[in-house]
Amino acid sequence: MDNTEDVGLFARLLESNPLALGLVALTIGALIGALIPESRQENEWMGGTRDQLAHKAQETATEIASKVSVVAATAGTAAHDALDTAKGAAQDALTEALGTVKEEAKHQGLIPDQKPA
Repeated sequence: MDNTEDVGLFARLLESNPLALGLVALTIGALIGALIPESRQENEWMGGTRDQLAHKAQETATEIASKVSVVAATAGTAAHDALDTAKGAAQDALTEALGTVKEEAKHQGLIPDQKPA
């Protein structure tokens, strides 16, 4: 895969799932930030605030992930229901069409009329 294909794949992913991609980026950023050791100066300046921000970011990421999960489940259910409805409608239409074809074939004398004995 060359760079052009990579860029195209990334652009399609970004367009189709921007929230999921943002969540992944947030998670990666939080992990990288957690892996970098804090300096004494940072601890003095931002210690408590940093901890509060990290906690809030984790809560927000968890909340967003939960909401994305609910949306994905709802979309899956809606798609399944739509497919079931379409399948039922297609079966009904085909049954009706087959009945029409049989009636016309009988009318044209291609299928004998079967009368109960």
